[in-house]
Formats: sequence, C-alpha cells, structure tokens
Amino acid sequence: MFAMRPYQNDLIRRVHSDMADGLRPMVQLETGGGKTAVGAEFVRRMLDKHPTAVIGWVAHRNELLDQAAAALERVGVEAGSWAKLAAERRRWDDFAGRVLLLSSSARSCPPKLTAGQMSLCVVDEAHHSTSTTYRKLLACGWRYRLGLTATPWRMSDYEGFDDIWDTLVQGPDYGELRSLGWLADFRMVEPTVRLPANLPVDDMGEIDSRAAGAAVIELLRIDVVVAEWRAAVAPLVDLRTVWYLHRHRSVTPRRSPVRG
Repeated sequence: MFAMRPYQNDLIRRVHSDMADGLRPMVQLETGGGKTAVGAEFVRRMLDKHPTAVIGWVAHRNELLDQAAAALERVGVEAGSWAKLAAERRRWDDFAGRVLLLSSSARSCPPKLTAGQMSLCVVDEAHHSTSTTYRKLLACGWRYRLGLTATPWRMSDYEGFDDIWDTLVQGPDYGELRSLGWLADFRMVEPTVRLPANLPVDDMGEIDSRAAGAAVIELLRIDVVVAEWRAAVAPLVDLRTVWYLHRHRSVTPRRSPVRG
C-alpha cells in the first residue's frame, strides 16, 4: 500500500469534512507536495465505501492524465480513457467502480448522471476550471467535486472561483515542506539581462507594457536563455536542474478566489 504523508492524510480528512457539509473543496498544495497522490488516495477511499461509484478525473494535458493513472495504479485503482470508451460506444455505467480519465478538451461529454448516484469529479490544475471546457464537464451532474492546484488563482482574468468551489483547503507551504524534509532545498538562478533604460513611459510614468514585452522577447531569445542556463549549471556537477519559463501578468484580483 502506498504510504501517505501526515499532511496528505490531514488534507484528505479536511476534504471529507467539507464534502460532508455539502461543500465543493479546492485543495491547494505546493508543487512537489503530492496533490495527485492526495486525489488518488481520496478516490481509493471513496471506492472502498462505494464500489460502484462513478468517478471522473479531468486535466487539460495528456501528461497529467498519465500521471493521474500512475498515481491511481499505485493505490490499486483502475483508470481508463473516456475518449476510448466513447469511441467504442460503451455505456457510462460500464466504468462504474473505476476512474474515467477526461481531457478538458474532450469533444464529447459523458451523459448526465442519475439523481442520487454516487459520483465524484476530480479536477487537476483546478485554477483552469473557469474555462468553458472545464465548465462543460463539471455540468454533468456530479454529486461531489474535488479540485487540485498549486496556484488557486487565474492570471488571465479577474474572476474568482466562487461559483465552482466553495472552500480552499490549504496544505503546508514550501518552507514547511522543506523543513519537514518532504521537499529538497533549491537554488534559484534568474536571467541577468535587464530591460533598456530608455523604454517609453505613459502619462503615469509607468513603462509601456507593449514596449517592455517586445524588449523582453528580444532579450530573452531562446539562444540567450540557453547560454545563461549553461553558465549557471556548469558548476553544478551531477545535480538536476529545472528550466522554468512562464508568461507573467501582474493583476490584482477583485475578490478572493474562494473562501479560505
């Protein structure tokens, strides 16, 4: 049996308590903290009590669905692709007691569940759940839903998640996880390039965002980034590195994502 960490068991207990109160919890746990393991173990415990429950696991990338399938297998739960079932024209009920892996971009949505049927939808990367594709899958009549994310906010808009999730179940942060020995320490290296000093500014004295974006694209060309990365890791013999690039947009949410 896969051994859960103490804080993971605590998260599962709190999720169960929220669901018993009729709430739709979103779990927030730092990257590397084991969100997928928490979701898989919660599913296993539900199937132990309700062997014929219908359970879906939604993610927006096939790699995440493969990761979920592996985590479910580790706890003894069978999982399979809804797209494959749909192609074979098999019934939804054929997969009762197992887990349906659902791409958020699925062209077909599973049929609505019958009233009172035991069912659960696990949403990986739940900060994407405000999108139209996720909403379509969440509208299938699930009795319970569980969100998993490391970042309970959206960078592309200002809306919160109040109409999708009722409560935020927070796990330990990076510092706590490192101090407990569950995450390795790290060294972060940032690019040394800097924006030009002569970028245009607006009436408020702020740097023009389009000009800044164009400058960043030019300065952080892939060859420049690779050269910086090689220089940074050269002294690190036999150590693994993570190369992380992302788009950043600074926003101030108009309301909190969910109730904490």
